[in-house]
Amino acid sequence: MPNVTPTDDEGSVASVYDSYGEKQLLAALYGLISFAGVIGNSAVVLAPILSRKPRTTTNVFVINLAVADLLTCLGLPIMILAVLSESKEQLLIPPPLCAVQGFLFVVCIGCSMNSIASVAFYRALITRRTNQSRRIWMFNRRGLAATVAMNWLVPVAFSILPILSQAGSYEYNTNLSTCSFNLTAQGSGTFSTITVALYALQFVFVFASSAFIVFSVRKHIQRVNVVPQQPIAVVSAVMRLPGRQSGTHGEGHPSAQHPRNRHQRMPRRSVDVTSTLFLVVFCFMVCCTPYLVAVVALKGNAQKYLPFLAALLITNSCINPVIYTARHPDFKEVCRCIMLCRLSEIPRKSSFLQSLLRFRERRS
Repeated sequence: MPNVTPTDDEGSVASVYDSYGEKQLLAALYGLISFAGVIGNSAVVLAPILSRKPRTTTNVFVINLAVADLLTCLGLPIMILAVLSESKEQLLIPPPLCAVQGFLFVVCIGCSMNSIASVAFYRALITRRTNQSRRIWMFNRRGLAATVAMNWLVPVAFSILPILSQAGSYEYNTNLSTCSFNLTAQGSGTFSTITVALYALQFVFVFASSAFIVFSVRKHIQRVNVVPQQPIAVVSAVMRLPGRQSGTHGEGHPSAQHPRNRHQRMPRRSVDVTSTLFLVVFCFMVCCTPYLVAVVALKGNAQKYLPFLAALLITNSCINPVIYTARHPDFKEVCRCIMLCRLSEIPRKSSFLQSLLRFRERRS
């Protein structure tokens, strides 16, 4: 059954906003999100281009998530004009452009969900492995390319359903003054229910993967902490013998300690990466869940909260770069240098950046 929408005395669809000031507030929120999201996600996308440090398998999905967030933020100016429009007849943008924006919004949110699930699944796999330096066969170059492609193709195929069938449409929603999937169209209830069901499955999958990661990391740290100290007194005695400081035993001492030091360092970096990505997953769930639940649960005048819940959902697109810049060991230094335009201070410069800096020096 189609959703129930408020109507005025003449039977036409009425807006859920109490005043034009609410529209202006929502447009201002979209503007701030768009500005912050474009800058932050652009820095994340540029990071592996300018530095070799973020080029890891996990970060392939992080970059894919940043691309989806960047496209979402780039489309927000269209949403701002739609919100500020007083009616469908006085729409400030062409209706086809509004429909494209609604389609793009659904695709990008779906890709973000898939990227989050891919990150959680991959981190769960490598956390389970004892030798984390070996690449998992299903995440080689071809496997990564196929996974990233599926992250986009699945939401694209799903988003086309309203176009090819009677399950709703993408257009200007007179009720909510947004360019999105029209919740009042014929068959929209079925599409919304399917969307929430798919999100529920992904939520369970991501939660289970995250719980497994937390359990495995804690267990690994406890196992490292209880490892007894290795007896190195004899080695030290040999090291102090005259004439042997730079000999075979002198080289053997660092090699005897290096595996243990590396064994102690790996959990720390793993904890940093895992905690950062867990925070990304947590923020995404907090921002996404209220909107998808409200799409199905809210009816009539209660739908006035949907645009602001949608703003909360889109806010996640500008939160992720802040998390990466503040906490992620592979991105924080690189992204800070990019945002501050200090390209010469970027660690582990890529060949492209080195060529760019040499070209700039020759020009100066």
